[in-house]
Amino acid sequence: MTGNDSFGSWELENPVVSEQDLVTLAQFDSASVSNAINNASIFDPHTGYLEGDIRCCFPNLSPVCGLALTVEVSNPPEPKGYGSSYWEIWEHLERQPLPTILVFKNIDGNPARYACFGEVMAALSQRLGAVAVITDVGVRDLNEIRSLGFQCFSQYVVPTRSNLHIEAVGRPINVAGQTIGTGDIVHADSNGVIVVPASAASQLPSMISDVQTREQELLEYIKADEFSLAGFRKLRER
Repeated sequence: MTGNDSFGSWELENPVVSEQDLVTLAQFDSASVSNAINNASIFDPHTGYLEGDIRCCFPNLSPVCGLALTVEVSNPPEPKGYGSSYWEIWEHLERQPLPTILVFKNIDGNPARYACFGEVMAALSQRLGAVAVITDVGVRDLNEIRSLGFQCFSQYVVPTRSNLHIEAVGRPINVAGQTIGTGDIVHADSNGVIVVPASAASQLPSMISDVQTREQELLEYIKADEFSLAGFRKLRER
């Protein structure tokens, strides 16, 4: 996916999902959402999710679902300041009526040497409507971010921002093997991060409920006194 077709440059004008769609999807775990997507053959099963290098920092927090806002960052050898694109992040969040998930991508090949996100940015992001950050760069201030209830997914934990520079906002990026565009629906929890097809967002809750009902049936049979492998196979293939 490379972002919503309703974008002109990168600004979201007419979102194809509602806030209720996002809130409803956030009530489910990402594994169940992924199962429903796979069962419906909406995506190639090898796409639509981030690789396991990106870890959930706060597994005890609830799942999150929102529209992606992509940000490209670097750590140049000479001080450059945050860059003019820094304010684009907050201006977009201020205008965006729906829950947003920030997705930060390192572009200079040195993601383990700096933090792109900390307490102040988390507090400001949350104030402006964001619910999480996902990044292949470092993060810091984990205790403080956790206390905000702001979800965080990262590849590294690093104590310094070093020469953090915001290169660009809103362009399609590839993070941990998955292309994400501004406006894509992102769902994430302790299981990991997936991209949800916008065309199926409103139908997914009923599909997920069907998946969970089916899984519960299988689990109950596994625990039952009459369990047998042959019986489980028959039930599983029904």
